[in-house]
Amino acid sequence: KALKTYSLFVKKIYKKCDVIESTYNFIFSLPSSDSIYVVSASDQDELRDILPKKLCKIRKENIYGGPMGKIENINYIKSSLGVKDYFFYGDSVQDARAALATEIEFIGLTNFSAAPHLLTNFCENNSLKYYESIDSLLISKWMEQL
Repeated sequence: KALKTYSLFVKKIYKKCDVIESTYNFIFSLPSSDSIYVVSASDQDELRDILPKKLCKIRKENIYGGPMGKIENINYIKSSLGVKDYFFYGDSVQDARAALATEIEFIGLTNFSAAPHLLTNFCENNSLKYYESIDSLLISKWMEQL
């Protein structure tokens, strides 16, 4: 009963949350919805119910979450779906650890992290890239091209 109550609470919160504008813009700048996968620690069914309504470019079947862990879900995407060129961006040390464990490129985003200093330290100690936000990342990539 507690899990069901919690699930209803989370769905209610997710429905009220605004999408981060820079994330929204980044996702819509990508050429195809086939190339967008979401891997989260949140419940997969909850995410599949809510995210496509907030970000129509994200396909329901490309959203992976609990009860499977991030590492398991990333490995599934890599092996079963034949995805070859990917990177994982996230806002937590757990995201960075999942990327390291699955040997994919990680980009830390500190602006919305619950513990930005821990994420920054972890990225620095493991030679991982991090930026304040997607906007900062895009500006940095643009500057590299000049």
